[in-house]
Amino acid sequence: MEDHELAVLQCHTLTVTARVVWLDLVARVYAMGQCPVEVSQSEIAASLGISVRATAIALRQLEAAGLLLIERQWRQSLYDPCFCFEEAA
Repeated sequence: MEDHELAVLQCHTLTVTARVVWLDLVARVYAMGQCPVEVSQSEIAASLGISVRATAIALRQLEAAGLLLIERQWRQSLYDPCFCFEEAA
């Protein structure tokens, strides 16, 4: 298991929803082959079957924990769960 995966699992301040949202973002990175990924909160919510509000809260938790960089844009933001991979290297 990678260090960044352990960080997500061992961060006791993260909810299960935040962990699942992080995994969804990492899966999108691997599927698209690029990082950061440009996606709306409603797209994340729909893919996970959760509310947009729960998604927004999870994203804030991940950002506060230092596991996600968010570049805010008008309709879609850029989410970078990879920066913690780069720091570990």
